[in-house]
Amino acid sequence: MSSFPDAIQAAQPHLDAAEFCFDHDREGLSASEGYYAMFHAIRAWVLLEEGEAPGTHKGMGLFVHRRVEENRLDERLRDHFHDAKASRERWHYENLGPLPTAEMLKMLKAAEELIGGVLIRGRSSSS
Repeated sequence: MSSFPDAIQAAQPHLDAAEFCFDHDREGLSASEGYYAMFHAIRAWVLLEEGEAPGTHKGMGLFVHRRVEENRLDERLRDHFHDAKASRERWHYENLGPLPTAEMLKMLKAAEELIGGVLIRGRSSSS
């Protein structure tokens, strides 16, 4: 997946899966899918701006951090991205529960917002 369209198209099915899992009391899966929705949206943004994306989760996190420092990304979205990553890791690797319900809802809303924002960037860069 090395192009903007591929990366941004990968984000939406993960968000759909996250919402489905949340609605069916599968919060761990929801956290994981929500994180990957955000991950793919950020990957699309990196591809749009830089032509290639880092191959690691850490690299994506650094991109997010730089965009906050440049005032190009809201700190709240960065925090939700990092919370989603931590929740996915707790669930996958430590067998611990995901974020509390209210935080999960905020994370899913942030993923939706991030995907929408990246889509707008993509449209404006192609015009």
